[in-house]
Amino acid sequence: MANGLNTRSPLHSEAAAHLAANRLRQAETAYRRLLTDNPDDDAALHGLGTIALAAQQPAVALKLLERAARLRPESPDHQDKLGVALALTGRVAEAGEAFRRAVQLQPDNLGAHFNLGLWLLNAGSDADALAEFSRLTKAIPNHATAWLNKGIAHARMRQFLDARDSLSRALALAPADTNARLNFANVLKEMGALEDAESEYRRLLEGEPGNLLALFNLGVTLNDMRRRDEALTTYHRVLALDPDHLDTMNNIGAILLEQGKPEEAMTYFERVLRERPNDSQAICNKATALHELDRPREALALLNALTEHAPSDIAAASARAHTLMQIGDLARADEAFAEILARAPNESKCLYGRALCRLRMRDFALGFELYEHRWDSLGETKRTFSLPDWNGVDQPGPVLVWHEQGIGDQILFAGLLPFLAQHDVSFAYECDKRLLPLLRRSFPEFVFIEPPSATAILALDYAAQIPAGSLPHRLKLWPANAAASLRYLESDPERRGELDARLAALGRAPRIGISWRSTRRIVGTTKSLPLAMWEPILKNRDAVFVNLQYGETEDEIAAAQASSGALIYTEPTIDRFSDIDGLTALIDSLDLIITTSNITAHIAGALGKPCWLALQRTPLWYWAMDGDVPYIYASIRTFRQREVGDWAPVVAGLAHALTAWLASDG
Repeated sequence: MANGLNTRSPLHSEAAAHLAANRLRQAETAYRRLLTDNPDDDAALHGLGTIALAAQQPAVALKLLERAARLRPESPDHQDKLGVALALTGRVAEAGEAFRRAVQLQPDNLGAHFNLGLWLLNAGSDADALAEFSRLTKAIPNHATAWLNKGIAHARMRQFLDARDSLSRALALAPADTNARLNFANVLKEMGALEDAESEYRRLLEGEPGNLLALFNLGVTLNDMRRRDEALTTYHRVLALDPDHLDTMNNIGAILLEQGKPEEAMTYFERVLRERPNDSQAICNKATALHELDRPREALALLNALTEHAPSDIAAASARAHTLMQIGDLARADEAFAEILARAPNESKCLYGRALCRLRMRDFALGFELYEHRWDSLGETKRTFSLPDWNGVDQPGPVLVWHEQGIGDQILFAGLLPFLAQHDVSFAYECDKRLLPLLRRSFPEFVFIEPPSATAILALDYAAQIPAGSLPHRLKLWPANAAASLRYLESDPERRGELDARLAALGRAPRIGISWRSTRRIVGTTKSLPLAMWEPILKNRDAVFVNLQYGETEDEIAAAQASSGALIYTEPTIDRFSDIDGLTALIDSLDLIITTSNITAHIAGALGKPCWLALQRTPLWYWAMDGDVPYIYASIRTFRQREVGDWAPVVAGLAHALTAWLASDG
């Protein structure tokens, strides 16, 4: 025969029949009899090599199949089976050559095409592998494994729709194939169909509860859906099956960071680093935990070492640049961001990081241009509208200014509304529902809507849109005229009058509002000044302190009153989180506000109330890096950390200033 195996006698046929029926012992006996008669019988050598492969003896198989191929190199079956043995013994490149020879010798040998496709897939030649499996699925439409591998090739090429369709076909042919279902779920996850992916992972795990990869990817999917507690539970199931699953430990630590538990997170990152000391992701995560613990110089040391070890690691270089910014070394941070962007111009976190650097360095032109890349770093998705961007000039039709970031930021950007009023355009400002009464009273000429605003958008037939944080870039007026006036918010006069009357019962001493923490996810801990540290301020008996802090405060206040002897009054008629209009009226009824960087500072500044602001070493960009007065809110005076995490000098400065302020009758 020109192709295939050399079968010349009844004994050859008998041996081949035994092999085809998986009667390996009988097949081996027959093939050895053939070799006894003819040591160069290539068909017998091929048969014994096939049996050795089935017995998981690839080295034995390789010797037999190499002899067979040398004796009859024109046999495509010899070349195909030799490729399998070469691949199993680590001679990968030679395996590929053998598979290619097999399909060249017999182009219609579908088994050889399948093995070549597998080899190409393992070699990372995804497009060539896809061609091989496409040939197979066309020739054998019910070949489930070919559909599976075709789907894998599509997925690697990020052709997810085609991957989904191929894997769906594989599952229709082989519903119990867990590998096909796992890959199908993975593709759904990559496509963002997270609920469908979750369903597929759970279906797989019903039949195979110990499938580590499915469990791990289910945890990733739940985390992507922000179902952190369920993700943690799933990851702990992985660790119960494999206590040394390092990627799971890393992911658990990352969730703990999200939940504001940096010390607990550190234990997981350190476990990973004991086994993989150069694990870039674990090092970057540990550095983030050190940030949260106000230990940025330790974080910087870690990241310096990592970037020296892996100078091409963009994530590590980015983390180092952000750390330099946190410790206040803006010049080196800016240089580091610029170096990264020279290599990776579209690295969004570095574009945003450099934006914050330039804004803090008072380079507002470049800063706000780069600030347009903020979305990934803020953890928000930029909303899409079937509307053009507002370009900052007059045009017919109303413009939607849509809200972003926190409620303090919405108050900040509302300070630009008087400048919008100078344009011959009508605007609608989307904001948190809690701000609606306050902003409608303060800016009666504007339309204010709450999100989700799809119905309002359709009803008002907008001509253009712009996110609120992009207004400074469009208006080109920051910071000299950032605030329309010293006061641009107006509290409810009726509620303010009621609160004045209630506060009068506390005595004639100056009323000082206090707020001490932020719950902002990324930097809230860093911005917060624990009330337990306020004792030097609160010991002043010539003032009445009023609680402006949102959230649960009873235990903190009780402890602070016990240690300082101060009276801290909490107004019972106001929910300081939900009732922003009431909180504004309360702030407007006070003589002085002392706060950290949170909504209280924004309201006080927008009301033009005297406000003393305690700031971390590198505050949010709009508070500036130095000086007593920030870029915005002329009534605010800043008290700044000089070293990261060191609040003691800030508290001492506030206490001294308060004593002097009270002595001068405010």
